[in-house]
Amino acid sequence: MKPKEKAQVSLEYLLLAAVLLSTMAFIMPSITAFYNASVFAIETKKASAFLQNLASKAEKIYLFEEASTESIQAFPNSTEWKLSTQGSKLILEVESKELEKTKTLSRETRASFESFEQAFSKSLEIRLKKQNGKILIINS
Repeated sequence: MKPKEKAQVSLEYLLLAAVLLSTMAFIMPSITAFYNASVFAIETKKASAFLQNLASKAEKIYLFEEASTESIQAFPNSTEWKLSTQGSKLILEVESKELEKTKTLSRETRASFESFEQAFSKSLEIRLKKQNGKILIINS
């Protein structure tokens, strides 16, 4: 191979690498957005299951005698969850900072709750306790 041919082959490889890098730079934002949207969808489903479980346990305790308790854990990963109550309604907001998006989930129950509001982004264990005919949510 002559030196001129070697230089041409090197230049072709360099051009091929430049095309590959520019293609990756063009595709990466789409891949990142898709990944963040997928993670948010998974977190929302997890939050919905947690809220359903919480409502079920609250209704069970509401039927039991005073001072009955139950525990439940929440495991948010890459989102922030905000749990609150309004009368007999449980409200859970799931917020993704990457997507700048919030999904609000709510569940109406037969139980009546003491006022409660807490935001968390790491695993949290809460305790439900029946007190004075209402369900008290206690951060363990």
